Amino acid sequence: MTLLHVYFNLRDQQAFQRLIERDRFSLSGAAAGPSTSVAKSSPGRSWFRKSLSTASEVNAFDQLGRTVLHLACSSTDAASTEYARMLLAHPNISVNIPDKENHWTALHRAMYAGHIEAAILLLKHPDIDTAVKDIEGYTAFDVYNSTVRNAKPSSADHENLADLFTWGANRNAALGLGDGNDHAFPDYVVLPKKDAPVLSCHTLEDRFTPVKVREAKMSKLHTAILTNESRDNLRLCRFGSGRRLGPSSHMIYTPTQISLPTSCTIISVAPGQDHTLALTSAGEVLSWGLNRFCQLGYVVESGQGGLTNEPVQTTPRKITHLKKEFVKGVAACKSAGACWSDDQVWTWGTNGGQLGYSKTATPVQIYPRQVSVITQPVHGIAMTETAMVCLFKTGDVVCLWHGGVSKINFPAHSFPSEISVYRPPQAARGTAIIKLVSCENTYAALSSNGEVFTFCVPEGDGSGASVERDKPTKPQRVWALGRQFNCVRDVDIGGDGTLIVCTQSGHVYVRSRKLKANTAVGGSKSFRFQRIAHIQRAVAVCTNTTGAFGALRVDYKPPPIHIVGNSMEADMAAITPYIHDGGRKLCANVATAHATPTEDDIEDAVILNDIETLKNLMNALDVQLRSGPADEAMPVQAAHGADITIRVGKDIDIPAHRVILASRCKPLQAVLTNNSILEDTHSGLTISFRASTPSSPFLGSLLVAGVNPLSLLVLLHYLYSDDLLAPWDHRIGTVFADQFNDLGISSAQVKAEVTALAGILELRQLSQVLQSIVKRVPVSTTREDYQQLFDQAQSTFPPTSREDTCVDVLAPDVALHLSDKVIYTHSIILRARCPFFSAFFGDLDWTTHRRDCFGVVDVQMGHLEWGIMQFVLKFVCYGEEELFNSLDTLGTVDEAIEFMFRVLAAANELLLTRLVLLCSKVILGHLSLYNGCSLLSDAIHYNAVDLVRSIESYMTANLEMLLEYGILDDLETTVVRHLAEYTRAEQLEKSPITRSNNLANYAMEKHKEWLALQDIPGLLVPSSRASRAQRESQKAPKPFTQSPIPSPSLGPTRPSRSASYVDLTGDELFVMDDAEAGPSFNLNVSQPNPPVSPQAIAIPRPVWKSNPSVSRVDLKAIMTEAEARKKVASSVPSVGVGAPGVPSSSLGRATNTDDRSIPRRDPVAASTMLPTQPLRPVAVSPRTPLSKPQSVPTTPPRSTISQPLGPKITPIRRMPVPSRPLEPRKLPISVGTTWTVPPIEPAIQPSMSGGVLSFAEIQLLQQMHGASTPKEKRSLLEIQEEERSRQQEEDFLRWWAAEEERVRQELAEQEWLLSRANRVTHGRDTGKAKEKKRKPRSMDDNSSQTVTSQSRISSIATHGEGKDRKPHP
Repeated sequence: MTLLHVYFNLRDQQAFQRLIERDRFSLSGAAAGPSTSVAKSSPGRSWFRKSLSTASEVNAFDQLGRTVLHLACSSTDAASTEYARMLLAHPNISVNIPDKENHWTALHRAMYAGHIEAAILLLKHPDIDTAVKDIEGYTAFDVYNSTVRNAKPSSADHENLADLFTWGANRNAALGLGDGNDHAFPDYVVLPKKDAPVLSCHTLEDRFTPVKVREAKMSKLHTAILTNESRDNLRLCRFGSGRRLGPSSHMIYTPTQISLPTSCTIISVAPGQDHTLALTSAGEVLSWGLNRFCQLGYVVESGQGGLTNEPVQTTPRKITHLKKEFVKGVAACKSAGACWSDDQVWTWGTNGGQLGYSKTATPVQIYPRQVSVITQPVHGIAMTETAMVCLFKTGDVVCLWHGGVSKINFPAHSFPSEISVYRPPQAARGTAIIKLVSCENTYAALSSNGEVFTFCVPEGDGSGASVERDKPTKPQRVWALGRQFNCVRDVDIGGDGTLIVCTQSGHVYVRSRKLKANTAVGGSKSFRFQRIAHIQRAVAVCTNTTGAFGALRVDYKPPPIHIVGNSMEADMAAITPYIHDGGRKLCANVATAHATPTEDDIEDAVILNDIETLKNLMNALDVQLRSGPADEAMPVQAAHGADITIRVGKDIDIPAHRVILASRCKPLQAVLTNNSILEDTHSGLTISFRASTPSSPFLGSLLVAGVNPLSLLVLLHYLYSDDLLAPWDHRIGTVFADQFNDLGISSAQVKAEVTALAGILELRQLSQVLQSIVKRVPVSTTREDYQQLFDQAQSTFPPTSREDTCVDVLAPDVALHLSDKVIYTHSIILRARCPFFSAFFGDLDWTTHRRDCFGVVDVQMGHLEWGIMQFVLKFVCYGEEELFNSLDTLGTVDEAIEFMFRVLAAANELLLTRLVLLCSKVILGHLSLYNGCSLLSDAIHYNAVDLVRSIESYMTANLEMLLEYGILDDLETTVVRHLAEYTRAEQLEKSPITRSNNLANYAMEKHKEWLALQDIPGLLVPSSRASRAQRESQKAPKPFTQSPIPSPSLGPTRPSRSASYVDLTGDELFVMDDAEAGPSFNLNVSQPNPPVSPQAIAIPRPVWKSNPSVSRVDLKAIMTEAEARKKVASSVPSVGVGAPGVPSSSLGRATNTDDRSIPRRDPVAASTMLPTQPLRPVAVSPRTPLSKPQSVPTTPPRSTISQPLGPKITPIRRMPVPSRPLEPRKLPISVGTTWTVPPIEPAIQPSMSGGVLSFAEIQLLQQMHGASTPKEKRSLLEIQEEERSRQQEEDFLRWWAAEEERVRQELAEQEWLLSRANRVTHGRDTGKAKEKKRKPRSMDDNSSQTVTSQSRISSIATHGEGKDRKPHP
């Protein structure tokens, strides 16, 4: 594992980039190295080794055999793309290097992980090879196609219509691409539609859907294409000299329609070299072209086609001798033709031994003749100039040549029958032949198992001896049975043994002769199959003798967009003001009533919905009976902007909308407008209108007499929802029998009263369904009524004049000001259909202050134009959903898609979900491989979720072609990531176990208690070797400056650039590793207070750092340091603190013998440093401002004096801030947990020390106390066992608490002594301190003076002021 692996795993992008850039810089310098060192004895050695090492590091493997590029391409987080980008920019990166597990390249891993961004970057690299296979023979795209469901065409796709792609040699205009150039890669053949005037009745699908291909056949001089058109569905591109292939004598590069007889549809075609045979859907055979060999099946006079000496038929003509037969198939070669029915075969033309009868007796057959030797039903025929091979429906193959019949036996397998071998599941079936093709004298056969065989028929002279001697060659297997996805689906054969096949996976392979074939090895070695790039999902192939190739590609059909949401009737039913819930419960009911039946019990579902709806009406009626008069039920009556009430009886007022009543019923419009009265003398029913008082919130009341309230509610439900409730149906009436008895009504009475209301209100559709004794759904008239209302509002109310909405019942109360037009409509319809306007008009304060004197609200929508909004308003105002059947103003499919997105944007702005789905459905119908990226970007921009899902499904199925063509290269990053997320979701859906990690999560959850007890190490960063640039930077020492009295700082210092450290917690402390360099910290503390012995200073761990940064050392270094510290401790006088027999250095910092080359940095306080000059008492006032510390170099100079080995254990203490009283901070003691280990400081780079000792420090202290010393060499197991010892932990914590209290008391005592000494020696030492500042002392002098000062302080504390001192416990 290299540092690149470490930085990638840690996601340290800056360090990763610096390392990559350093390598690139070294490579650029290495490239210039040889030119500058030509005169040297060994030029180029150093730079050559460096370039090799850099290349090996960027392509190095980890312990699992993966490079960093493999890991970056396998990762799916957003940051991994940048790592892959940096790696691919490296000049020595190897993009095709496989891993050591299954030989996957980076492209394999990116495709398997669904990392599309990484795949795009890899395919842009010039060295990428997409044909690299893994250990199982899969390419990167094969691996991806196996992870999703729809990447390969299914068996059902073979019956669908396809697109034609051609490539190869364009000799004789066989490619049909509109030019005469050869094409190396497959290109799409455009088939323009037949010229016809654009009619308004033509839909967008009829106008812009491309012509699809059913079948394509190639011959030497022309190509025939069968399309899905209803008439004239045959197109040809041809050489056409002398009109021998059609009416034109020119070269035709574009497939052109052939005029066929009336009402003829071609279902099969067989092109010969100079003629064509076509089979119609009626079982008739048509032929045209050159008749030099009598291959047309009828007589053609010479000079008829324009040539004086050649018989040519320029237009398709029926072969009349077969008019009584229903032909099933046709076949042709250069000089003959054949056709067959269910039980007979006919042939005609020049007899070369292939017609099935004597060549000598019948050398030429002008008219079709039955072949008597064939008595079985024929499935297919392949013809050449000398033989005809027939495939029977039983699977047998026979060859007719030179008047004889021979059966062709195909090898079942490659092993003898007595050998038992394993056979894959697809080999369980028999090897039945399903297709035969031929070219020249070579035949190819396709088996049902996907194997391909070839055999040849030798040319003979027709004698019996020749026939006996020259039998057809034994079929050879050229495509063996392999994996299921490599089974052949279709095959065709060309000249010189060329084969083209398409597999079950949809890929195309071409077998061609090698240019440098070794003929001595064998014939099979002279051919090879090669996959054709840029083609996928192929289901059929074709080729000819000149080197032209074609493939039919079936496009993936994305999942359709289902139109959901409320219809016009459901939305209007949702605003019924007489129900508390606003009728929202009725939406599903109404939608179900008008839905297309999909189940047998749909009628029962409708009845259940009616029962639920009728319950709501009964509840509303009960509320009206209990609420009393209208003025006591204002909150219910004013719901959804109701402006009138319908009074039934004396105390029941039902709120309603007069616009809905007037637009749905003409008699009610007359009553509301002219105050007329409707009467029915037979039933005693009367309807009249009474205006309300000015203080009432309603405009009036509609008085209905002669009916019960339930009958009126049933009528209102019909006017709002266009659905009829039938309480007289026994399935419904039995449920409400008790409620009807309580109200004193019956179901028959309700039906009679509703019938009377329908008659007086002239509701013909309602009257028709009321004649039935059971429930019937009336014909919907809602859209017609509201369309008439909308059209009347536009024609009756021009922009210059407005009508008072309180006077005119149909007057619009909303004016939409578009950019080019003002549209009038009604607020009640807008609030019912559009959530955007529902929020506006639902707020009474918003509408009250915005209505003008006529009661009209003006809505400014100047960013929208009428050309777009007319479709939106048609949908909103009268529920029109067949909006885009004909758009005459749009000329191309791109214009249509752009227009649909503009409508979708407007619908999305108004929150019209159903209209968004309608637009998305139209856009999805024009999705193709070439506009998928742009459609996806726009769909994501407009948040069309269903459209995005369908487009991403389409692109996921065709991802191979999209990547090979580079279509995704210019796609935005956010769109690519959105597509990648969907792709990974599809992969997870297909392989939920291997990709979801559910099994691992289950195991972790099941055994979580056991896992909690395990010692599992965390991620460790190995110490990096210092680079050459860093080592060279350390050779030159930097100036060291230090302030005599720096101010304390609470921020951590920046470590040296050459330092490499990590935070160690828990068991990571005991990881054994040789650290080359540790962090450079200064443990000295300078302070304005009187100087204190460094042995008594302890700095607790800063609160913002969980663990100190230290380097790792082994036990050998610990023991070596312990021995060195014994010698150092003996030279330091004791201060009288600590346990008996323990020198004072055991608690203080072990003084180094030579500290001149190691300036120390404190990781806690950057500027709290101890002065290196002798300690002298300095009087400092607490209010005296402290000087700022000077800069300290972060990279220490290299020391020439050897340093002692082992760690330096320095439990020191932070001095208090001068402005605060001296309150030493106590370390928290947590009983029951292990102690937090302080950092271990290596000898080369001193490290910081926390407030708690490490285990190594404990061992050293035990040695200095004279306790039992463990063995010098201890294993890791022994250290871990001792650490887990509970008793030692508790003893240590008690000892530490006692020592802390003792140090605190001594610090207070020494502070008083130092303050006294400062007052005595302040004047004498001031001059010397200035002189020492100008001339720095050496480190040895400073150390000696420090010891002298400490001794002086100790002497004063012992003799001068020791009377009042209490002994330590």
